[in-house]
Amino acid sequence: MIVTYLIIIFIISLVTFLFYFVDKNKASNNSSNRLPEIALITLTSMGGGLGALLALKYIHHKSKKIHFFTVTALSVIVQLLVIPIMLLI
Repeated sequence: MIVTYLIIIFIISLVTFLFYFVDKNKASNNSSNRLPEIALITLTSMGGGLGALLALKYIHHKSKKIHFFTVTALSVIVQLLVIPIMLLI
């Protein structure tokens, strides 16, 4: 059960990182066809916290927006807290 959870978190985090990367490239090219911020926040909240955290750190996308950092930090904390709870079940 825990292995399945970790695999799902890894896949969602990878997708989240890719979405941040695509949006960063669109921002660099001044594209008007960017991803909505709510899509990035939703992916982060649904298990992509680690991917979002890596995107904030390494590609510096949305790193100046405090609400992105807050959502990302809370998401990572919740995702990490689920593991010990799953061990108890």
